[in-house]
Amino acid sequence: MASAAPFLDFIADPMLKSALPHALAPTGGEPRHSFQEKVIASARDALAESRTNLEAAQRDAEAKMEKAREEAAECEAAVSAASAKLEKAKAEVAPCATRLEELRSVAADEKRRFREIEQATAAAISFRDELEAARARAAAAAAALEAGDADVVVRVLEARRADKALLAAVPCALRVPVESRQEFDRFTVSEAADVISKMTAEVEAEFAASFREAEYAEAERLGAWALMDVAALAASAQQAALTDAEAAVRDAEVGLKVAKVTLAGRRGAYVGAQEECEQLKVKGDHLTAAEEAFAAATAAEAV
Repeated sequence: MASAAPFLDFIADPMLKSALPHALAPTGGEPRHSFQEKVIASARDALAESRTNLEAAQRDAEAKMEKAREEAAECEAAVSAASAKLEKAKAEVAPCATRLEELRSVAADEKRRFREIEQATAAAISFRDELEAARARAAAAAAALEAGDADVVVRVLEARRADKALLAAVPCALRVPVESRQEFDRFTVSEAADVISKMTAEVEAEFAASFREAEYAEAERLGAWALMDVAALAASAQQAALTDAEAAVRDAEVGLKVAKVTLAGRRGAYVGAQEECEQLKVKGDHLTAAEEAFAAATAAEAV
């Protein structure tokens, strides 16, 4: 009897597998019994079903391998894109950082300039206020002269470094009622009035100039404040841009890592699909050998 071993592995039914060797036994030239023919036919159907199932499995495995290959190729492209995105993100960080340092330097310069102008403005306003007080003193001196307040008038004249003779004569002249004053008294009061008048004119002129200077200084201070604020806002915006650029680098790094992990998985799936195809090919070779052995066994004439 021909060996049934090559094809018995493809017979799943235990009863059929045990009956098949008896069905293939030599008949001594006699026709096979109908039961033997039925067993052989069932075995042939089982081998045919194995072939059908194997071919379907091979088609599925090949489709699975092709899909895995395509997905792996897509993942390789994704890794390349993620790598390019990371390099682009990294390239944008350095210029952002450099620009930030430049804007911070500008902001620091504008801040120093503002402080200097602020101090100058404060000094101009202080000087204007001093002259405002001097105007008040000049007005008070004129009023004191009109009212005959010798003490106030003398203090003003002393501050103006008036002639000592005038300082000595003013109290006497002012004690005399206006309508009773002699020519020398009127001359003395007129001289004192002239000193006070000149003082008032000088103070008014200085005050007008100081007022203009204070206004200019205040305008310059406001302009410097605006420039300082603009510079600070520009530096702040650039800091935000740098933060975004650094975040983009981190995101790109994560994206590249994910893409690489996904690619490794897709490559593993492709290798697994290849191995499955190879295993099915080997199984197909075994099935072909089994089919050939079965054909030979069923065609053998009884001895």
